[in-house]
Amino acid sequence: MLARSIVGEDGRILLKGGIRLRCSYIERLRRLDIPAVYILDPGEKYVPSEIVPERVRAHAVQQVKEAFEAVAIGRPFCVHAIEETVDRLLDEILATRSPILGLEEIRAQDAYTYRHSVNVCVISLLLGITLGLSMGQLRELGVGALLHDIGKVHVPPEILRKTGPLSQEETDLMRRHTKWGYDHLRAYPDLSILSARVAWQHHERLDGSGYPLGVRADRIHLYSRLVMVADVYDAMTSERPYRAGLDPLDVLRHLQRLSGQLFASDVVDALAQVVSPYPRGARVLLNTGEVAKVIEVNPALLERPRVRILETSRPDRLSVPFEIDLQRDISRSICKVIRE
Repeated sequence: MLARSIVGEDGRILLKGGIRLRCSYIERLRRLDIPAVYILDPGEKYVPSEIVPERVRAHAVQQVKEAFEAVAIGRPFCVHAIEETVDRLLDEILATRSPILGLEEIRAQDAYTYRHSVNVCVISLLLGITLGLSMGQLRELGVGALLHDIGKVHVPPEILRKTGPLSQEETDLMRRHTKWGYDHLRAYPDLSILSARVAWQHHERLDGSGYPLGVRADRIHLYSRLVMVADVYDAMTSERPYRAGLDPLDVLRHLQRLSGQLFASDVVDALAQVVSPYPRGARVLLNTGEVAKVIEVNPALLERPRVRILETSRPDRLSVPFEIDLQRDISRSICKVIRE
């Protein structure tokens, strides 16, 4: 039984969560380059939760796709539709009692650009909420995050999809997408200049090592500081044609090492509050040699969730699974996520 819906490049739901998988469905998904799906374990009632429902996410992907395609052919996109999309995403996030990033999305490689834009928007909004931004600021941030890569419509597809290192000429062309995006967004009088600035600055870094201008911390707007962290986090945890997605905890640790140098410390700290390194449903290995499944995340201590022990180092001694709250049982700890 499919636990989460699978969405295609255009945001349409290809298979709805709850459907029983058939060989024909699996073969079709493989042809669409979808590498895996979430399934329900026998006897489990738990369904992987989502901060944003798939129907809302699919709608957002479609709106981003339409905006990108309009710009690519020199036509205006509907700013109001983008703003409404951000409002819908924001409403869903605010309605979630415990907004914590957990299970990563499974998506086709060709869908990366549009779904990456939506993911960056969701993560940026979560960061903005954690840092106490006002509703008006969150809307400006969301629009900027959703359209941060719109300048890439002018980058040749062969460069965007290249699996090897880019030449200097290709790198220079790729880096121009930030200025192209800013120029496009500035052409809309109803769109905040601060939203447009996100497109220009999301590849800058605090120490001046970023692009396009190499400006330092005091000249990088708050929205851009938020989006640059969200952008890197989603890009590094996503499956790409040239590498597998990295473990969310490893990416978080990477960002923490560069906190204060390349990325704003308060933003990275906020990310640590919303990223669940061990999300519900994940299979994990404990320091005791036991294999467990995460059944509940402790928001106050994300690295010590409640787990159900499934296997022990001596399987003959385990008659039935049992649960342990790692927040209370400090003798046990998680070593790693088991990826099968």
